[in-house]
Amino acid sequence: MGPHHLASPSNDGPSVKETLDWLKEKIPLGIINHVESWEKLAVPPFSASVSEHAVVISLDSCTCVLDTVSTFTILRRPQVSTPPSIDRFTAHLGTLQRVYVAHVENSDHGDLHTIYVDGERWAYSVYLESKSKDITRETIGHNEFELPNEAMSFFHLKFSDESMANRVAEAFRHAVVLCQKQEAF
Repeated sequence: MGPHHLASPSNDGPSVKETLDWLKEKIPLGIINHVESWEKLAVPPFSASVSEHAVVISLDSCTCVLDTVSTFTILRRPQVSTPPSIDRFTAHLGTLQRVYVAHVENSDHGDLHTIYVDGERWAYSVYLESKSKDITRETIGHNEFELPNEAMSFFHLKFSDESMANRVAEAFRHAVVLCQKQEAF
């Protein structure tokens, strides 16, 4: 079995509570700052400073609620503040099937065609995946793009430090195995 798949640990190691407490301390340390250009998407084109981080809303049991928060500052109008964009993910750790780290470009937003300009170009994303769409994403503060809750099969948290991302992934793997053991049926 590869390092990305979940396996039973040879010893039990830290308890669920100890593991979740450690994650509560480390998850907020993943702060990413970069500047990206929205040349292909906006008229007139603009650049924005972007700050991304995760916030633990609840991680006291095998059900976790985590926010990924993105703050955008338009460089040509820094005095104009926009509310942060928040994606709130709710997942039961016992349903996760795979936890892994991927090296990702920060300005890669799929179809939005943003271009990296400055700052941290790369991040290490800790992906948490389920076989089915049993992870809920709620969007908060997307201005006119307020979206309904969405069922998803994965979410991710970004870190600038590869070692920290790997440690967080390992802690999540351990918590997943322990939460799966707690399932009565």
